[in-house]
Amino acid sequence: MIYLLSPTPGAETIMTVFSSFLFDAKASHEIINSYDQFYSTNFKSGDTIFACVPVGDHTKNYDIIKFLKSKKLNINFILDHWHNKSDNFYDRQTNISYLPDNIFCIDGEMKKQLMSNSEIPSKILHVVGHPAIEYTAKKRLSDEQINKFKISHGFEQSFYSLFLDPIKGKHINDIGYNEIDVVEFVLKCAADLNLQTQILIKPHPRTDPSLIKESIERLGYSQALLVNTDVNPISLVNASDKVMGMTSIVLAHALALEKDTCSIQKGANQLGKKRSNHHYEKILINDKQAMSNFLFTNTKKLLNYKLDYSGACDKIYNISKQTVSEYK
Repeated sequence: MIYLLSPTPGAETIMTVFSSFLFDAKASHEIINSYDQFYSTNFKSGDTIFACVPVGDHTKNYDIIKFLKSKKLNINFILDHWHNKSDNFYDRQTNISYLPDNIFCIDGEMKKQLMSNSEIPSKILHVVGHPAIEYTAKKRLSDEQINKFKISHGFEQSFYSLFLDPIKGKHINDIGYNEIDVVEFVLKCAADLNLQTQILIKPHPRTDPSLIKESIERLGYSQALLVNTDVNPISLVNASDKVMGMTSIVLAHALALEKDTCSIQKGANQLGKKRSNHHYEKILINDKQAMSNFLFTNTKKLLNYKLDYSGACDKIYNISKQTVSEYK
């Protein structure tokens, strides 16, 4: 039996795509959406599990791996963001490693990062791409679908979108900036330019939207609109003329769709810079002039950089089968 553990929204996106792949491959599987469900599942020796890491709790991941090893499962981790660090598998305080059978990396830079200052062996690290980003690129919305999406939500025909990370209230500025800083930075630049294009602001599901609403109201910028957290982010990216954000994985989806995209990390300290990655460094905006140019330019493209992945699900599926004779 195959099990898919998806503890976060980003993980759910990957596991939904991978589940569809397994269904087409006629591989029997079950999706586990909570840790309560996980620990109550009747795993059997020889079962296979694909998991994503929890957010901000490395010890929880250690416990998950120890539990799965005690059940003698074939253990595979699919990493869904460059935020996923080696600390999820290596405790630096005790120098103890908690290793699954396979760790699937988005790209070579992620693999290199996971191997640095840790005891994770290269042989269990596999570069496979990103199933959800690949799906986004392949399933881009048609003009008709985009128009229906805009009408159904009452959005203007032309707009830019801004996707926020969940920093305020949790990290309290320990990365040097937060989502409120980014909202104010973007809207002040837009106001100075007298930009008439609507800016749709999408908070992270873990962010209290009232914090963003207060910031928008305080600035009084009429073209800014707070988007409900239940609006599909990938549909919003498809419909956007330009995409802005902090370090959200949504920016990678935008790059896969060849959207004008930028990563705003103004004021990032050393910890903040660790949240970035080599892709976002190529589309980085840290000052008012660059932000103004991005908002106002009509040329294609001010920050031109494409991100492309393919065959991720095939690679994950085939590599994982090398550590188990057959799925049960």
